[in-house]
Amino acid sequence: MNKYFIFLFIIVLCGPVHADPVPSNAIDTDHIHRLLKHLGYPENTWELIEKELATLLTKIDFPHLKLEAAQAKSNPLKLKEFVAKLGGLIEQEGYIDRQTLHPLIKLLTTSLVNDDISQVIFTSPISFWQKVDSNKALVACTAISQLGSIILDLLDINVKVAFSPAHVFNCIPLDDGQVLFVDFANQLFEIVDINQYYYNLGSRTRKLKDQYLISPDRIREINGQLTNELQSDSLQELLCFLYLYIYISDDYATTPGILMNFANIYSRKGNYEEAIADYNKAIGMDPEYAEAWRERGIIYGNKGELDGAIADLNKAIELFPDFAEGYHDRGSIYSSKGELDNAISDFTQAIIIDRNFAEAYHDRGIAYGNKNELDRAISDYNKAIEIDPYFSESYQSRAEAYFSKGEYDKSWKDIHKVEDFGDEVSPDLIEKLKKASEFRTFLPIGLIAAPVLILMIFRFF
Repeated sequence: MNKYFIFLFIIVLCGPVHADPVPSNAIDTDHIHRLLKHLGYPENTWELIEKELATLLTKIDFPHLKLEAAQAKSNPLKLKEFVAKLGGLIEQEGYIDRQTLHPLIKLLTTSLVNDDISQVIFTSPISFWQKVDSNKALVACTAISQLGSIILDLLDINVKVAFSPAHVFNCIPLDDGQVLFVDFANQLFEIVDINQYYYNLGSRTRKLKDQYLISPDRIREINGQLTNELQSDSLQELLCFLYLYIYISDDYATTPGILMNFANIYSRKGNYEEAIADYNKAIGMDPEYAEAWRERGIIYGNKGELDGAIADLNKAIELFPDFAEGYHDRGSIYSSKGELDNAISDFTQAIIIDRNFAEAYHDRGIAYGNKNELDRAISDYNKAIEIDPYFSESYQSRAEAYFSKGEYDKSWKDIHKVEDFGDEVSPDLIEKLKKASEFRTFLPIGLIAAPVLILMIFRFF
């Protein structure tokens, strides 16, 4: 959840509010309780959530919004305008900001777990800004999507959830295969022809079509942008970066996606047992959730439980035969087991599915190198670098292959490229290259000097 990094900025600053709650006849309390139960919130949190929610609904004039929603639902463009207005109101009231966590957002986030995942983040050995970014992602992918789901449902708008491995958001089905993507976290509201942009992989899973993919270096540029800059990018780039794979659930309940987000955070911090527990819960709620099987398989691989990893990746591929990442990850496990032919077969299948899968080319090159098929390995490293010119590992791997072939000048050139990126080069490779280069320098001198020395010996003795 683990190769794709989404910039989700939604920590909230809001002071105490002193508004009268929405009149009891404006919303159905039982309806709210049913929603909270459906979304998996413990019953002892319902009263607090309902109180905070009533305050918000009062401030955004919920009764008037409900009338507007009824008028807008039949017209997709008007519905888009209405939902964007709702997102603006939520942001205006301080629920989507970058400073202090609002009580309602905190309730909606932490009520789904027994322990404080923020504590896991902030006690982990990573930089302060990595901790902040992880905490923002945790909040973004949970609370805002849940808040949006609840309000849209109360407005009698048929809302579902769409989530990628790293992001949870909402969507509203329209006619003729179109959906309205509703991403309150990033304040993005777009009507998308789902069949134009996505392949249907079955079981509610879709993958962005090849012609809309963007290069890895462009993804890096977008990753560095703030939310307001993001909104100026083209629809194709937004889709590629935020929603490369989307999973549209049968209803708006985002709990499996939330559990995946928790599990991904645990995984990044090395808390594998906690991660597996949440992947187990996500799979229990949605047994066809291929990404959960894949991510749990990766964790088993990291723990050295290779057979368990392969079993989970087999299941992910069974669910989605075109799951390029699943084949790639299974290939990596086969490589760890020394089953190089199986690894090469899986990497090749990943490449067939996704011709721009730079990591699959690189890792297949590693497998070829381990079989001493160096020309094939170098060909794959070349392709990985062609796809992603900033793929430092491919330059280093190619340098190793060139060294093995005795092409030391080419090896040095790739090493210098890695150094230009600011990355560390294998000290062992540098030492071997220095010795090989020195030997190559002194060898011609020795060849010239040897006959002279022999003549001198014969002359004096």
